[in-house]
Amino acid sequence: MLKVLNSCLVLTVATHLRQGDVPTLESEVDDLDRFIKGVPETTHAPSMPAVDDSSTLSISTLLASAKWPEKDSYDDVFRKVISGAAGQACSAPLLARSRLSPYGLGAHLNQFANEVELAMYSGQPLALCAPANVRDAWEKYFNDPGFSKCGECDWGSGPRQYREMGWDVSDSSDHTHMVDVKRYVYGKLFGLKYDVQETVNTGLSALGLPSSYIGVHVRRGDKSQEVPLVPIERFASAIQEMSSSLGTTTIFLASDDAATHSSLQQLLGSSYKIIEQARLPAEAYKLRGDAARSMDPTYGVEDEEKSVLTDVSALVNAAGFIGTASSNIDRLVYFQRDASKPTLSLDEGGNDGFITLAR
Repeated sequence: MLKVLNSCLVLTVATHLRQGDVPTLESEVDDLDRFIKGVPETTHAPSMPAVDDSSTLSISTLLASAKWPEKDSYDDVFRKVISGAAGQACSAPLLARSRLSPYGLGAHLNQFANEVELAMYSGQPLALCAPANVRDAWEKYFNDPGFSKCGECDWGSGPRQYREMGWDVSDSSDHTHMVDVKRYVYGKLFGLKYDVQETVNTGLSALGLPSSYIGVHVRRGDKSQEVPLVPIERFASAIQEMSSSLGTTTIFLASDDAATHSSLQQLLGSSYKIIEQARLPAEAYKLRGDAARSMDPTYGVEDEEKSVLTDVSALVNAAGFIGTASSNIDRLVYFQRDASKPTLSLDEGGNDGFITLAR
């Protein structure tokens, strides 16, 4: 029986794909390589299991039928990917671990989507690594389309050492096809559970947003350790240009920096109305990593996660969206937005950065 595809094979497959005739798959998110340090001492995350680098799944088996499915077959391929692991979750060819990663919410959700996308590309069944002692935020907030789950698995092997299988078709000329598959995957994975959707709807209703507004995400905080921060003046200029095009001066702002609202308002002037959620305590915007993986998460983690989900919903449904492709939250937003609505990244070379980040 086939064993779980592990971290060692992941690297080998990546090398094979880069050298072969199939579309090249490379890491989409270099910022995930930078392990978030300084986890608070109050965190009680599960200990790391030992790494097992053995596998009998050959590259030829993985890639025997590898190809991007046609749009009219997405549902069928997705069903086969899920049903193929039924009854044998722990021996499925692909085992998704990224939901349990030591990174932020947006990071491990994007990487989970990449794992599912890889399954659809390779045509191989995929199950979820789901040990009982590790908190799964995706399972808590989103509808499960029917994945099989393995409770006895090495949840830390792939995510911690090898980019969590964060691949994308960065050298393929068929970006349009790849993005279509990814948008489909995001639609299947990130439908909120009923009670969570009700919480988000209540939060959005309280904001009083009009039918047409521009969503803006300004990431600050520890992001400066990964990429140069985009000056707030560039955000203001982009907002003014998009505002002129869309005919709205209402801005929904999502930011981990309390000073962004006033700075942006000063630059835009009184003709613009900037709306944001009530701010959480400053410490809440720093909660990520193992603080959220513990079964008994640090105080404030769930408040922060629900606030993020509300922000994401507002940004996804905005008439226009301005953000940065280097942000995992903004990639989470990008692949859930209606492709016909304007979206703008102010870093990573523009909107192509949502698809393939510069190394």
